[in-house]
Amino acid sequence: MLNFRRRSGKNMIWGILIVCTLSMGHAKPNSAQSSHNVFLPWISTLPIPLPNGDFESQPVIWSFSPENVELIYAQTELPEGVVPHSGTRVAWLGDHGDQSQSHHTEISQTVSLPGNDPVLRFWIWIKSGEPCDMTKDQLRIYSNDELESSWSICKEKSTNSWAEMIVELSGMRGDAVTLRIHVETANTTPYSPASEVFLDDFIFATH
Repeated sequence: MLNFRRRSGKNMIWGILIVCTLSMGHAKPNSAQSSHNVFLPWISTLPIPLPNGDFESQPVIWSFSPENVELIYAQTELPEGVVPHSGTRVAWLGDHGDQSQSHHTEISQTVSLPGNDPVLRFWIWIKSGEPCDMTKDQLRIYSNDELESSWSICKEKSTNSWAEMIVELSGMRGDAVTLRIHVETANTTPYSPASEVFLDDFIFATH
């Protein structure tokens, strides 16, 4: 399952600390005071970073397709108005301004999933001029070649800023998997509107 969630801030709080103290007592002259203290445990769901999930180490860990195409870009190389969610680099999939042909671009890496109902969380910026009723452009998330989620890339679904994407991976908890983030842009003419996808800050979390 795939969900979008917008956030205004860059930092997220992943831990939930619940401490509840109930004190019950009734003091009487010349009698001992009785009390009950109840402490609920600390419940914490901490993020588990993917290696180089923020792309600051450039191509380290990640594999690219096509192999001869650079898919990690510095802020100074991005289209006007697009900035990294954090740091100075992002992954950029899609047309890269070239609408003369269709494109298949992909980043991937092999990782071990957490053992407790893992979810993949990352930040995405979709920038597209293709109307949704005409587009065949797609974002797809795979684990070991199994399609986990897909999303149309089109004008009406452009985020115009960073939005958080959440992909459930609980069916493969504890497994070593190859995650693939694949973007297909199906340009039919050189005048087809460009579709671009920018990615940043990949982590795992658990329920």
